[in-house]
Amino acid sequence: MKTRKLFWSLLALISVISFPIYAQFAGGSGTPQDPWQVATAEHLNQVRNHLASWFVQTADIDLDVAPYNEDEGWEPIGDAQSKFEGNYNGNDHLISGLRIDRPDGLFQGLFGYLAGSIRNLDIQNIDVRGKDYVGGLVAYSEGSIRNCCSDVGTVHGDHRVGGLVGFSKGTIRSSRNMANVVGNHHTGGLVGYNDSGLIQDCSNSGHISGSLNIGGLIGNSNGGAGSIRNCQNTGDVSGTNTTGGLVGHSDAVIRNCHSTGIVTNSYLVAGGLVGRNKSTIMDCYASGNLSSSSNAGGLVGENYGRIDGCHSSGNISGYQRTGGLVGCSYPNSYLYDCHSSGSVSNTYRDAGGLVGMLSYGTLEKCSSSGCVNGVNTVGGLVGLNEGSIVDCHSKGIVTGEYYVGGLVGSNNYGTIIASWNAGNVLSNRIAGGLVALNSNGSLQDCHNEGNVSCPSDAGGLVSSSTSLTISNCYNTGNVNCSGYGKTGGLVGYSYLDTITNCYNTGKVTASHSDTGGLFGQVRESTMQACYNTGDVTGADYTGGLAGRYYSLVTLSDCYNTGKVTGAGYTGGLVGQVDSSISNCYNTGNVTGATPTGGLAGSLYLRGTLNNCYNTGKVSGATSTGGLAGSISSNGTASFGNSYNTGEVSGVKWVGGLLGSISNGVTVSNCYSIGTTTGTENAGGLIGRNYLDGGEIIDSYWDIEKSGQTTSDGGEGRLTAQMVFPHGEDTYIGWDWEIWAPDVSHSFNGGYPCLRSFYEFAPDLVNVDLNSFSATIDAANNVELNWQSQNENLMLGYRVFRSVNPDPAAANPLTDELIPATNTLAPQSYSFIDNTVEMGETYYYWLETVDYFGGNLNGSVSVTVFKEVPDFPDVTTLKNAYPNPFKLGEVTNIEVSIKEGETGTLTIFNAKGQVLKTVSLPQGSHSYRWNGRDSNGSTVGSGIYFYKLNTPSLTQSKKMVILK
Repeated sequence: MKTRKLFWSLLALISVISFPIYAQFAGGSGTPQDPWQVATAEHLNQVRNHLASWFVQTADIDLDVAPYNEDEGWEPIGDAQSKFEGNYNGNDHLISGLRIDRPDGLFQGLFGYLAGSIRNLDIQNIDVRGKDYVGGLVAYSEGSIRNCCSDVGTVHGDHRVGGLVGFSKGTIRSSRNMANVVGNHHTGGLVGYNDSGLIQDCSNSGHISGSLNIGGLIGNSNGGAGSIRNCQNTGDVSGTNTTGGLVGHSDAVIRNCHSTGIVTNSYLVAGGLVGRNKSTIMDCYASGNLSSSSNAGGLVGENYGRIDGCHSSGNISGYQRTGGLVGCSYPNSYLYDCHSSGSVSNTYRDAGGLVGMLSYGTLEKCSSSGCVNGVNTVGGLVGLNEGSIVDCHSKGIVTGEYYVGGLVGSNNYGTIIASWNAGNVLSNRIAGGLVALNSNGSLQDCHNEGNVSCPSDAGGLVSSSTSLTISNCYNTGNVNCSGYGKTGGLVGYSYLDTITNCYNTGKVTASHSDTGGLFGQVRESTMQACYNTGDVTGADYTGGLAGRYYSLVTLSDCYNTGKVTGAGYTGGLVGQVDSSISNCYNTGNVTGATPTGGLAGSLYLRGTLNNCYNTGKVSGATSTGGLAGSISSNGTASFGNSYNTGEVSGVKWVGGLLGSISNGVTVSNCYSIGTTTGTENAGGLIGRNYLDGGEIIDSYWDIEKSGQTTSDGGEGRLTAQMVFPHGEDTYIGWDWEIWAPDVSHSFNGGYPCLRSFYEFAPDLVNVDLNSFSATIDAANNVELNWQSQNENLMLGYRVFRSVNPDPAAANPLTDELIPATNTLAPQSYSFIDNTVEMGETYYYWLETVDYFGGNLNGSVSVTVFKEVPDFPDVTTLKNAYPNPFKLGEVTNIEVSIKEGETGTLTIFNAKGQVLKTVSLPQGSHSYRWNGRDSNGSTVGSGIYFYKLNTPSLTQSKKMVILK
């Protein structure tokens, strides 16, 4: 090699000595205005002697001539000690036949070291071989290259090998490579290694192969200041580790680039566009197929940066961490508005339609539509999620062996918000419409539309979950479990989860135990405000909401309307429950074996049920009940404020409310009216009460409707005694703040309703309070007087007192209500408070109590004197307030009548017609008028007058009612 280099030096020296400078070139003087003219191979060889000059090529040049094609071939122009700092303009001409054969040589290329610029040059039919820093045009560049091309041929090297440039820290614009490139490390179609340089409007179509950091355009783009814009690759790329269709490893910002070439990688990290990304990729795509062992992605193999507005469509195959867009996305990474449509498959774990593994990164507004197939931890969007997924969706069919989810295979401390799946999910074990396996994390505002099929453990949203928070989520897809496992419309198995405001409408079908419209089995989880409308079919432990529910936290505000079919332990809400159930109901028909109930097949240990009802038909075998099939307790179970209206049929121990109870159960304030039939121990309320079964308190069944005259507990009543207006001996001791009478017989056929489910009941005007006053009698007791009319459904009145004007500090003076007469005509009432102390001022309130609750009126105040009470010295009539007031509101008229006088207060309209007259004794009064006449009819808007007439004063004032 030294001999060859000496030859080139002597040749150049002889040329300089033998000929004038201008004879070395076709013309020119080497200045920008008059560059040296290069027309032959000899002229090109002379460029090395003028490294700072300007050159223009005037003809195509063939280097496949002696001595340039002999031995080691062409000697590169410039090196690290003698850089080419000039400007070479190829003028759109060719240089062909470049041959370099130095397998151990550094800085091998047409130019060895560029610090100047090269433009408008095409090199063809090249064969370049070197070790490090090897390029078809330039081995090492810190200058500028524009509109250059390496067309046909091959470039071989070890490290930093490129079809056009081996190493670049300058700029390359509007250039391309079509030659094949073979290297070891840092090998690229255009550039082997780009160090913070700019590469713009460039392309590659050659085949690129190597070992580490292999890219269709750039092998390794390092340094955070680099930029790659408007570039493309169409050539196939193959590597071993960190291989990309465009870039193998990238720290550069990449914009508006794409790759369509096939990418093949035999070991780690491969991407359709970039193998490993540590910066930003924007508005890019890849469409070539890709295969790799691990960390394989349709766009990026490993992502540590941001990917924005990108998509991929190639088919991706790998071993583990395989994604349609990204193989693995690491902490602090971010993907926004990205999509993948190609199919994804792998043979081990972590396969995702978009991302194979999301490790504490974020996906936002991303989607996938390709089919995904894997073995372990397979997701339509993400295989394994440990980060955040926001506003994303997947549509492709997802299949795998186990841990297969429509959106995510396994969610480990991840957050999923406002995301959904529409693709069907099929797995051999553990499948979820959104997530297969969850450990901690949260689901919020998410849903699944795809069908889920699995022979073991399936959920419409999640198959198996621990410590998951699910809120405002739903499933509409059908869920089918053909083998052994827990199956739920939302979650198959739930442990320590919190679930609120969720629902399922899809059909749930299973051939084994633990099947529910929402949950297969629940342990120590919280479920509130959830419902199911889909039909549920299972074996033992089947429920409209849950197959089994074991929790210290109450199941509340939930309901089921779907048909429930099971075997043993079947319930409209829960098959078996060891928890509290409140404010829940079922309207779906229930069919089971032993035990079966309209709400619960079986309650035991901690099981309690309050404020619940069932209207669905219930059919079972032994221990069949309208609400519960059987209740067995250690003395803590209770059953209250609940009812059944559905038909109940069974074989043995059949009850309109409860099939059988044992071991100290308390049942209170319940009723049943459903038709009840059985062959043995059939009762209108209770089928069988045994083994110190329990105490039945204030609970009833309708003898006529049920067809049963007996019950093992409770009291039978005729229909007329149970519907409004019910008999006085029915519903004794019931809390009418919990219950409401069905006055119109339009909500529950006249039977009492639970208020929590009938908030739409009419707001009846049950009483008009005309006046409420307090005076001191001769014995210094406080006498309270009030007048009312239009009493309807009134239970009575209760007086409250305090020494503080704040009603929150008031206490009732009696435990019992003061009975109301319930007539439309005006009624007067009085109450004597003889527990007052002299010299103290008291404030009184009057509560009107009806079936729909209580309303506090007042206050009025009075001071207890030691002497005879001091009545007003003068009779007065004050202005009404508020005035004017609106229809439906109340105005107050303050009247003072001096001692020894009585008076009348009259209200009349503008025509002089009397609407209402009130008699008033001596003392101070506050009369409240609600815009109704003496018949209870509401007057219209307009001008009205009120007049006080006493022996000492006759006075009228005006008031106005607005619409």
